[in-house]
Amino acid sequence: MKNRYFFLFTIISILSYQSVFAQKEIAPHWTRDLIIYEINPYAFTSPNGAGEGSGSGNFKSLEAKLPYLEELGINGIWLAGYCNATNHFCGIKSVYACIRPDEFDPDLGTGEEFKSMIDEAHGRGIKVFLDVITHGVLNESPLILKHPDWFKGESWRMKDFDYDNKEFREWWIDVWVDYSLNYGVDGYRLDGPNGFESSSKVLGIWDEIFNQCLAQGDTILIWPETCRYHFSQWDIRTDKSNIMREFDNVPRYRCHQISCHDHGMEKSKGNHYAVQGSRGKFIYKLFGFNIPIFMSGEEFDADQVSLPDQEKNLFGGGGEGYWLYGSWIQWEQLKKDKHLDMLNDVKKIIRIKKENSDLIHYDRSQTNIVSLTTYPRLGKIPYARFIPGQKAILIITNPSDKEQAKNLNCTIEFPLSAVKMDDYDHFYVTDLWNDSTSVVRKEELLEFEINVPADFQKEGGFRILKIEPKE
Repeated sequence: MKNRYFFLFTIISILSYQSVFAQKEIAPHWTRDLIIYEINPYAFTSPNGAGEGSGSGNFKSLEAKLPYLEELGINGIWLAGYCNATNHFCGIKSVYACIRPDEFDPDLGTGEEFKSMIDEAHGRGIKVFLDVITHGVLNESPLILKHPDWFKGESWRMKDFDYDNKEFREWWIDVWVDYSLNYGVDGYRLDGPNGFESSSKVLGIWDEIFNQCLAQGDTILIWPETCRYHFSQWDIRTDKSNIMREFDNVPRYRCHQISCHDHGMEKSKGNHYAVQGSRGKFIYKLFGFNIPIFMSGEEFDADQVSLPDQEKNLFGGGGEGYWLYGSWIQWEQLKKDKHLDMLNDVKKIIRIKKENSDLIHYDRSQTNIVSLTTYPRLGKIPYARFIPGQKAILIITNPSDKEQAKNLNCTIEFPLSAVKMDDYDHFYVTDLWNDSTSVVRKEELLEFEINVPADFQKEGGFRILKIEPKE
């Protein structure tokens, strides 16, 4: 009898584990084509103008900017600011200095204005994700006085939540279920999880949040910073020359953060965006197999301008700060050709990606990819996304640096056998950027010569070729 109970307990435990694991695989269907754009709403717009109005962005001014984001082509906003918060970090107000996650920051607007902004985003095909501070709240939060038993430990000079407290857990679940079901929030980026509690304990409560939303027909997306749920913000954080090193037997979705908002924190003056006008770097990541995340302003090679009150040190002082999160977007820069050219190129790159979403998507379970051999060898290994026997899209980037940018002539060995097209003698080769098509013989494609224009200039830095068999 004892052995029978042990057997049943073991089976139930295995099924429970599989159920939780499967749940974390239930990402919304639209995750497949996500392009995530991070916004600090305080710095994204300045409806009150410069000077004292610097960083006066709010829900209404963000809503007014949504037509621009729709035209850009992104379909997900990481909203890093919405709740009651202070300037606890680096002298500027941020979501990470949370007072109460269940109250809107009055400087940003009301719940009605927040809902209006989300409804408008949804009408334009854009999802909205909130940044959740999982570890705790500022020491002056009224939650601490009202519910002292909800807290234990301390980190970042803030009080940490006690995830073992039943009353806290019920409140926490209600907060985020309410944001999704009553305001239409599509998912959550979880800061950390870090602080006093373990990541596993913090994530465990998100199973219940996920399930309650799911029971109401709402499948939300959950992506922690430092560990996995549907994917992790830190899945891919470094540039690798061989993209195939990142394509391994891991869960269905991963992401690649192009610029991290923590760049520049406690650093000296400079531009801490990652792309800085490189079309090649942008398309290499966008057309890969990881969900891209990039910072607002990156699409037009924005100069980094700090919010006036930003300070270098984490808790203030140290002179002027250059935390990328506090980059004050200067929309006037789009009057200059350098910035407008970059914006137009990025728009076109995203449009081409969407027009070829049967190949260029982020579902690893449906992805076929192969790296390409070139002569001479390139710093960024070219690759091809393909549907076996039907078509392939090749991505070739020019690795030249900004100071010595020049055109590149190279030869590509297109692997017909690997993409299951070696039974054909002729192929259509379409330059997707220039929308021109030619017929190429098999022998030519095996050693295909190509010119890639210099990077850091209008329409430069890459070539995109579509290969299809000619029947």
